[in-house]
Amino acid sequence: MNRSSVLKDRFCDWVSGSDLHVQNGELTFHKKASMQQVLLFILVVLPCVLSAQTAPPIHWQRTYGGPGYDVGYIARQTADGGYVLVGSAGEQGVDVDENQGQPDIWVVRTNAAGVPQWNTTIGGAGDDQGAAIAETADGGFIAVGFANSNNGMLTEGHGDYDAVVAKLDANGGVTWVRQFGGSASDGALGMALTVDGGCIVSGLVEFQRWRYQHPPLGATMYGCCAWMRTGICFWELSYGGSDNDWAYTIEKGAGDNYFVAATTHSNNGHITDFQGVADVWVLNVLGDGTLLWQRSIGGTYDDQGNHARPTSDGGCIVTGYYRVYDASIDYAPTYALAAKLNPTGQIDWVRTHGGTAGETGSDIIETASGGYLLLGNSYGNDGVVVGHQGGVDAWLLGLDAAGYLIWQRSYGGASDEYGQYIQTTADGGVLLSCTASSSNGDVTNLIGEHDAWLIKLGAVLSGIDDRDVNALRVIPDGTGYGFDLYTGVPLNMATIDVLDATGRRVSSQPLSGTQAHVDLHECSVGFYVLHVSTATGQRAVHVVRE
Repeated sequence: MNRSSVLKDRFCDWVSGSDLHVQNGELTFHKKASMQQVLLFILVVLPCVLSAQTAPPIHWQRTYGGPGYDVGYIARQTADGGYVLVGSAGEQGVDVDENQGQPDIWVVRTNAAGVPQWNTTIGGAGDDQGAAIAETADGGFIAVGFANSNNGMLTEGHGDYDAVVAKLDANGGVTWVRQFGGSASDGALGMALTVDGGCIVSGLVEFQRWRYQHPPLGATMYGCCAWMRTGICFWELSYGGSDNDWAYTIEKGAGDNYFVAATTHSNNGHITDFQGVADVWVLNVLGDGTLLWQRSIGGTYDDQGNHARPTSDGGCIVTGYYRVYDASIDYAPTYALAAKLNPTGQIDWVRTHGGTAGETGSDIIETASGGYLLLGNSYGNDGVVVGHQGGVDAWLLGLDAAGYLIWQRSYGGASDEYGQYIQTTADGGVLLSCTASSSNGDVTNLIGEHDAWLIKLGAVLSGIDDRDVNALRVIPDGTGYGFDLYTGVPLNMATIDVLDATGRRVSSQPLSGTQAHVDLHECSVGFYVLHVSTATGQRAVHVVRE
C-alpha cells in the first residue's frame, strides 16, 4: 500500500533504440545491435564501474500527529530551509490543534530541524484528506486534496467526494477554500504551480459531472490560472478512455511543461499503446491542457504509475509497480518500477526491483550525478531487499543512470511504515515523507496509532574504500558466460549477488580475498548485474551473458 494506493482506495531497454516487449508476463528488451557492438560492450564498457555509494545517513527523524490515525503524504522544503507537510489528521491533540470530525486536511509547518511551528486543519464532519502542497511566491501555500464534507470550512460540496483547493498564508491562516466536482466521487491528488502564478491539479473524476459540457473520458486534470486570490477555475479537461483511468501526481518540467503519472485500464480514447489489465500511464501536457504525448508501460497484469518527474534531458523518470506471475511461488508479486522516457515519450529503459513479497515505487528523483533515488515500500526480505525490519518498510534505492541498483535501505520498525515522497534539500541531503505506525527500529516517539513521519538524510556518501573501488575490475573469461572479478585489496565478508534484468537475485556467492570467478552458464542469454556488497558499501557492474 503506497501513497497512490492509499488515495485510490479511499475513492472506490537498457539503452535508447531497444525494443520493449512483453512475453509471458515479463518485460524483455531486444537490442538492435550487431555482434561487434555486443563484443565492444563486453570489452570496453564492461570493465567500467559505477561510483561507490551507500544509503545516506539519517540526520534526524520525527513523527507528527495526535492520538488518532494521522497520515503524511507530501513534505517539501520551504524557502527559509524549513519544511511543510500535508496529509490528514484524525484526532485533536499534540500536533493537531483542531479537528472538525473524522480526518481533516492537515498542514504542518516546521523549522529546518523538523520542529513544528504551526499546524492547520481544513475540513468538516466527513472524510477530508490532503494530497499535495506547494509554497507560493508570497510565502504562503496552496494545498489540495479531496473531501466529502459539506459543512465546517467546506461548504461548497457537490456530492460524494470533491476536489479541494485551499490557499494558506505564511502563518497557516486559511485565505480561501474551493471545492470542485459533481454528484459522484472526484478528488485532487496532485498539484504543480504554473509559470503565471496559478496551479494545475491532477486527480480523479466520475461520470456525473458539474460544469462539464461533455462526459469525461476517465482521468482528469483541473487547470487553473488564478488560484491565488479567488480560486477561479479557468479550464477543465479529462484524459483517458472508456474504462477507469486515474491521474495521480503532476510535476512541472522546463517552461510551461508538466508530467502526469497515472494508471489506465482503457484501450481507447487517448490511450494508444495499452498492454493489458492496467498500465503505468504517463502524460506530458502544457499549462493550457494541451496533450503533447502519452505513453503506457506494463505487461499482462495490473501495473500502476505513481509518480513522474522531469529529468535533465527534457524527458522524465517514472515509478510505480509492475506485476508478473512467478510459477516458482505460484502468484504474481509486484516489483518497484523505474522507467526512463525521452523528451518525445519514447522509452529509454525500464527496470524493476524487488523480491517475492511484493515491492512498490512511490516517488523517484534524478540526482546531481545523473543517477536516481527511488522511494517505495518493501514487504519482505528477499530478492534485492536486504535489512527489512518488519511489516511494511519505507524503502529507498540508489540507482545508476541506467536504472540498475547500486544500494538499497529499508526504514521502519516492526509494524507498517510507508514511503510517500522524496525531495533533495538545499544542503545536498534528502527528505523522505513517510507514514509510521511502529514504535521501534528507526521510528522513535510514535504519538498515536499512525503518524506522519519525516526522515532527513545526509548526502549520498561513498562506501567501499577508494582503493577497492578504483581497482574493481570484471573481465570475461572467453566462454561467453564466465567472468573474473578482481579487487585491489582483500575484501572480507563480501558477497557477489547476480541480479537479472528485473532486479531479482539469480545466485549468490562469497568473495574472500582479491578475486572470484562468476559462472552464468545456467542463466539465459541477456544482461545481468554483478552486485558486490561489503560491510561498508555496495557496487554494481553490468555484464552480458552471451
